[in-house]
Amino acid sequence: MPPLTVIEASAGTGKTYALVSQMMHLIFDCKVPPERIVALTFSRMAAGEIFNSFIERLAEKVEVEGRARRPATAAACHGGHALPQDKAVTMLRNVIATQHLSLIGTLDSFLMKVVRVLPSELGLEDEVTLLSDYRSPIEKLRLVGEMLALSSPDAKAVYREAFRLALGNSASASYVERFVKFIDTWYSYYRDYPNYEWRDEAQGIFRLMRAYDLSYNARLRSHGYLTFDDVPRLLNSLEEHQKLPLEYRMDAKFDFWALDEFQDTNKEQWKAIKNLIYENPTFIVGDRKQAIYGWRGGDVKILAGEVKRAQVTPGAELRSLTESYRYLPAISNAVNEVFS
Repeated sequence: MPPLTVIEASAGTGKTYALVSQMMHLIFDCKVPPERIVALTFSRMAAGEIFNSFIERLAEKVEVEGRARRPATAAACHGGHALPQDKAVTMLRNVIATQHLSLIGTLDSFLMKVVRVLPSELGLEDEVTLLSDYRSPIEKLRLVGEMLALSSPDAKAVYREAFRLALGNSASASYVERFVKFIDTWYSYYRDYPNYEWRDEAQGIFRLMRAYDLSYNARLRSHGYLTFDDVPRLLNSLEEHQKLPLEYRMDAKFDFWALDEFQDTNKEQWKAIKNLIYENPTFIVGDRKQAIYGWRGGDVKILAGEVKRAQVTPGAELRSLTESYRYLPAISNAVNEVFS
């Protein structure tokens, strides 16, 4: 089995089919238990597509003629012999019975499971809870209100002047709403570059972000209320002596990784799982042209880095899927012309 397989493919070329074919190959040909395969993607919709395709392919595996259909893209681990129907049926039943143990889901949800194993090591006092898209902005607004309530009149005047200069004189939004937008703009920069030397006017931004971060940690994060952005950052905050036992445990638990929509992975997510990935055979599927989550930190350079690694790693495979089943050649040609 190749230590690394990277497939770059455009929309509609069968990326999910190739990934599920690889999972079928591992389970039926290589006898890998489903719960030892980690299959992750970016969105819940994409994870659902992988799961549905996987179940459909399992059902199709057993043929009326008494032989199991082999995925066209898979190479045999047991010499290429089709399974007798009774053994194929038994294997299918076992796979379905243990499906609840499999890890087909989003990268965010997987990292959340890891965090829930290590609450004390991460400084979390209470049960870990993921803030919903609805609750997160409400908690942020409440936190900003508490920060302002605790500030002195002089400090509030400084805040107002800083925001007036930064955001202009528009009065279309309330002061608190403008404060929240200001934080949304700068807080990710503050977290991405903790050691950056903020100079001159940026010192004011740094102090505001630091004050917000301390309040956020005390009010929410330390009590286990997390956003998706918090999760990989918390894991990456672990000291080396804390990471190694975790990585050993995870490495012993999983045999294979399959990563879909890899072009949308961000640096913090990749940093959190990279060491685990590099210890096991990995199947990566992505398309730089479909990178649409830059606003959440998605970085196509990570996919490009894995393409380069596949080019220099002995035994690794780098493949492309070029035939689209989703749209007409005229559309494909236009897309290729734009990205060429």
